[in-house]
Amino acid sequence: MNQPTLVALSRLLLSLPLAILLLASSPALAVPPAAPTNVRADISKYIDAATPANNFNYYLVRWEDNALDESGYQIGVRIGTRGAFFNIDSAVANSTSTVLSLASFPAGTVLQFQVSAYKFNGSKTDAAVGATRPTVSVPADNTFNAPT
Repeated sequence: MNQPTLVALSRLLLSLPLAILLLASSPALAVPPAAPTNVRADISKYIDAATPANNFNYYLVRWEDNALDESGYQIGVRIGTRGAFFNIDSAVANSTSTVLSLASFPAGTVLQFQVSAYKFNGSKTDAAVGATRPTVSVPADNTFNAPT
Protein backbone atom coordinates (compact mmCIF):
# COMPACT_ATOMS: atom_id res chain seq x y z
CA MET A 1 0.00 0.00 0.00
CA ASN A 2 1.18 3.48 -0.72
CA GLN A 3 1.40 6.26 1.88
CA PRO A 4 -1.81 8.18 0.90
CA THR A 5 -3.85 4.92 1.05
CA LEU A 6 -2.56 4.10 4.54
CA VAL A 7 -3.37 7.60 5.78
CA ALA A 8 -6.90 7.42 4.36
CA LEU A 9 -7.44 3.97 5.86
CA SER A 10 -6.26 5.05 9.31
CA ARG A 11 -8.55 8.13 9.20
CA LEU A 12 -11.48 5.86 8.32
CA LEU A 13 -10.69 3.48 11.17
CA LEU A 14 -10.35 6.34 13.63
CA SER A 15 -13.75 7.68 12.61
CA LEU A 16 -15.56 4.40 13.35
CA PRO A 17 -17.03 4.03 16.83
CA LEU A 18 -14.85 1.99 19.15
CA ALA A 19 -17.72 -0.38 19.95
CA ILE A 20 -17.97 -1.51 16.34
CA LEU A 21 -14.27 -2.29 16.29
CA LEU A 22 -14.48 -4.24 19.52
CA LEU A 23 -17.54 -6.14 18.34
CA ALA A 24 -15.83 -7.12 15.12
CA SER A 25 -12.62 -8.24 16.80
CA SER A 26 -13.73 -10.02 19.98
CA PRO A 27 -15.43 -13.42 20.30
CA ALA A 28 -18.97 -13.63 21.61
CA LEU A 29 -19.19 -14.12 25.35
CA ALA A 30 -20.64 -17.47 26.31
CA VAL A 31 -23.23 -17.62 29.07
CA PRO A 32 -23.50 -20.76 31.21
CA PRO A 33 -26.92 -22.36 31.61
CA ALA A 34 -29.02 -21.65 34.68
CA ALA A 35 -27.92 -23.71 37.67
CA PRO A 36 -30.16 -26.46 39.03
CA THR A 37 -31.87 -25.79 42.36
CA ASN A 38 -33.37 -27.85 45.17
CA VAL A 39 -30.82 -30.66 44.75
CA ARG A 40 -31.60 -33.57 47.08
CA ALA A 41 -30.48 -37.17 47.57
CA ASP A 42 -32.04 -40.28 49.08
CA ILE A 43 -30.47 -43.67 49.79
CA SER A 44 -31.72 -47.24 49.58
CA LYS A 45 -29.77 -50.47 49.87
CA TYR A 46 -29.64 -53.78 48.03
CA ILE A 47 -28.60 -56.51 50.45
CA ASP A 48 -27.52 -59.90 49.19
CA ALA A 49 -27.62 -62.08 52.33
CA ALA A 50 -25.80 -64.93 50.58
CA THR A 51 -22.98 -62.73 49.26
CA PRO A 52 -22.47 -59.58 51.33
CA ALA A 53 -19.81 -58.41 48.88
CA ASN A 54 -22.66 -57.86 46.40
CA ASN A 55 -24.36 -55.26 48.61
CA PHE A 56 -24.89 -51.89 46.96
CA ASN A 57 -26.24 -48.52 47.96
CA TYR A 58 -28.56 -46.82 45.51
CA TYR A 59 -28.83 -43.04 45.58
CA LEU A 60 -31.69 -41.14 43.99
CA VAL A 61 -30.41 -37.65 43.20
CA ARG A 62 -33.08 -35.13 42.15
CA TRP A 63 -33.05 -31.45 41.20
CA GLU A 64 -35.15 -28.75 39.57
CA ASP A 65 -34.24 -27.99 35.96
CA ASN A 66 -33.97 -24.20 35.55
CA ALA A 67 -32.02 -24.15 32.29
CA LEU A 68 -33.51 -23.74 28.85
CA ASP A 69 -30.31 -24.31 26.90
CA GLU A 70 -28.27 -26.93 28.76
CA SER A 71 -26.53 -29.79 26.95
CA GLY A 72 -26.91 -31.97 30.03
CA TYR A 73 -26.00 -32.42 33.68
CA GLN A 74 -22.96 -33.75 35.53
CA ILE A 75 -23.48 -35.43 38.89
CA GLY A 76 -20.57 -35.39 41.30
CA VAL A 77 -19.95 -37.03 44.66
CA ARG A 78 -17.35 -36.68 47.38
CA ILE A 79 -16.74 -38.51 50.63
CA GLY A 80 -17.24 -36.06 53.46
CA THR A 81 -17.99 -32.38 53.05
CA ARG A 82 -14.58 -31.10 51.94
CA GLY A 83 -12.41 -31.67 48.93
CA ALA A 84 -13.06 -32.15 45.25
CA PHE A 85 -16.19 -33.64 43.75
CA PHE A 86 -15.72 -36.53 41.33
CA ASN A 87 -18.07 -36.66 38.37
CA ILE A 88 -19.61 -40.11 38.45
CA ASP A 89 -22.67 -39.76 36.23
CA SER A 90 -24.29 -37.57 33.63
CA ALA A 91 -27.88 -36.93 32.63
CA VAL A 92 -29.37 -35.61 29.41
CA ALA A 93 -30.83 -32.12 29.00
CA ASN A 94 -34.15 -31.47 30.75
CA SER A 95 -33.52 -34.29 33.26
CA THR A 96 -34.55 -33.87 36.86
CA SER A 97 -33.13 -37.04 38.46
CA THR A 98 -30.73 -39.94 38.21
CA VAL A 99 -30.14 -43.15 40.16
CA LEU A 100 -26.57 -43.97 41.14
CA SER A 101 -25.38 -47.41 42.19
CA LEU A 102 -22.33 -47.22 44.40
CA ALA A 103 -20.51 -49.94 46.28
CA SER A 104 -21.49 -50.05 49.93
CA PHE A 105 -19.65 -47.71 52.23
CA PRO A 106 -19.27 -48.39 55.94
CA ALA A 107 -22.11 -47.19 58.17
CA GLY A 108 -21.69 -43.55 59.11
CA THR A 109 -19.83 -42.59 55.91
CA VAL A 110 -20.96 -39.15 54.76
CA LEU A 111 -21.40 -38.57 51.03
CA GLN A 112 -22.18 -35.23 49.44
CA PHE A 113 -23.65 -34.78 45.96
CA GLN A 114 -23.39 -31.94 43.44
CA VAL A 115 -25.33 -31.34 40.22
CA SER A 116 -24.03 -29.04 37.47
CA ALA A 117 -25.81 -27.93 34.31
CA TYR A 118 -23.48 -27.61 31.34
CA LYS A 119 -23.58 -26.61 27.69
CA PHE A 120 -21.11 -26.65 24.85
CA ASN A 121 -20.16 -23.21 23.50
CA GLY A 122 -18.05 -23.91 20.48
CA SER A 123 -14.71 -25.16 21.72
CA LYS A 124 -15.37 -24.88 25.45
CA THR A 125 -17.91 -26.03 27.99
CA ASP A 126 -19.62 -23.66 30.40
CA ALA A 127 -21.19 -24.97 33.58
CA ALA A 128 -23.31 -23.71 36.45
CA VAL A 129 -23.20 -25.60 39.75
CA GLY A 130 -26.29 -25.91 41.91
CA ALA A 131 -25.86 -24.15 45.26
CA THR A 132 -27.49 -26.99 47.23
CA ARG A 133 -25.21 -29.94 47.97
CA PRO A 134 -27.17 -32.59 49.84
CA THR A 135 -25.41 -34.80 52.36
CA VAL A 136 -26.31 -38.45 52.98
CA SER A 137 -25.01 -40.50 55.90
CA VAL A 138 -24.86 -44.24 55.18
CA PRO A 139 -26.95 -46.11 57.78
CA ALA A 140 -26.08 -49.51 59.24
CA ASP A 141 -27.34 -52.50 57.23
CA ASN A 142 -29.93 -53.43 59.82
CA THR A 143 -31.64 -50.00 59.85
CA PHE A 144 -33.32 -50.46 56.48
CA ASN A 145 -36.92 -51.58 56.67
CA ALA A 146 -38.98 -53.25 53.98
CA PRO A 147 -41.77 -51.06 52.59
CA THR A 148 -45.22 -51.71 53.99
